[in-house]
Amino acid sequence: MSAEIVEIRTRPAQVVESVVERLEEVLTAAREGRVLSVAAVSITIKGSIGSAWSETDDFGKLVGAVARLQHRLNVNQDSA
Repeated sequence: MSAEIVEIRTRPAQVVESVVERLEEVLTAAREGRVLSVAAVSITIKGSIGSAWSETDDFGKLVGAVARLQHRLNVNQDSA
């Protein structure tokens, strides 16, 4: 049996700051009336996953936007 080595790392500050920056950007745009709907996912420090979305009168666009984000994430992961 082989032993596994586990490395415990804290999140780099720029990762934490990036989360706050993205949320603040969308919140500012929403307050200015430039956002029609929003969907969000989150991953906690313990690995739990959460999701939320706002009311919308065009659910199709919201679902399409989530699909586009999934594609962008996949492309970025492949190039990393």
